[in-house]
Amino acid sequence: MSRDLTLLHPELYKKWIELQELCGSQGLTVKNTSTVRTAAEQAECVAKGTSGVLYPHSHHNWGTAVDFCRNDGTGAYNTEGRFFERVGAIAESIGLIWGGSFSKPDRPHLQLAGWGKTADLLIDLYGTPEAFKMTWGTDQKDASLTPQDPAESGLAIGDKIIVAGTIYGTGKGTGGAIAKNGAEMYIVDYAGANYPYCWGVAKAAGGTRQGWAAPEALQLPGNAETEHAAWPAVCNEPMTNVRTGAGVENPIMTDWPLLGVGNQVDVVGQGMAPNGVLWYKILIQNKYTGWVCGAFLDRA
Repeated sequence: MSRDLTLLHPELYKKWIELQELCGSQGLTVKNTSTVRTAAEQAECVAKGTSGVLYPHSHHNWGTAVDFCRNDGTGAYNTEGRFFERVGAIAESIGLIWGGSFSKPDRPHLQLAGWGKTADLLIDLYGTPEAFKMTWGTDQKDASLTPQDPAESGLAIGDKIIVAGTIYGTGKGTGGAIAKNGAEMYIVDYAGANYPYCWGVAKAAGGTRQGWAAPEALQLPGNAETEHAAWPAVCNEPMTNVRTGAGVENPIMTDWPLLGVGNQVDVVGQGMAPNGVLWYKILIQNKYTGWVCGAFLDRA
């Protein structure tokens, strides 16, 4: 396994150097034991049982993780003095994720924050580790992967929101649903995506859960409507009513009364019906606007 620090993502490399200095100031001596793993090396780790994920689902395959051990002559994995917990706390204080906080603790492991526990989001965004590494030194993300500005989505970091869809643990449709309609959470970060909208990290009010959701799955509390940059959708239900507002109590539009399976529209906003169901505000043929129940539209 490689221990070459220059193979790490530049941000992780800088944080590792900072971590060593901070640990040293507290009498903790650390050294790295593993940086980037090839496909063959990842397969070897899985065979040995030291990793539970196949290539390229480990952050070690992407240069976004580093393993460490004790380097003071008392034994590499000697836990005396809560060594790994103390190093983990320092790592978390500078914005790294410590593996000891995982549900299945991995105490000698550190990784960059913002990409999820596994590398599923990186796979979603870049496809391969090689493609991801090509963005290093170009301000991290190229223009095609630039996240939607929070102002464009109608949401901003720090906003308290109501979940009007599903929050996922790690990425689009992965990691398991951790919060659904009606849950109160907070926006704490944004990340880029290779779709025309971003995934926003939302953290539960209690601080115990976080996950990813498209902006259209989030609703500002007390707002009848939240505007978003337009995204294309297709109707999945025959004879779908288009109404003047969010909810079946609103009148059916007379100038465009029905949508059919396969009809394409642009979603330009969203709102919660009085019963808590998510509705989308749509634009039809750049001419008509109306509202459709969220369950009847799929992303085109």
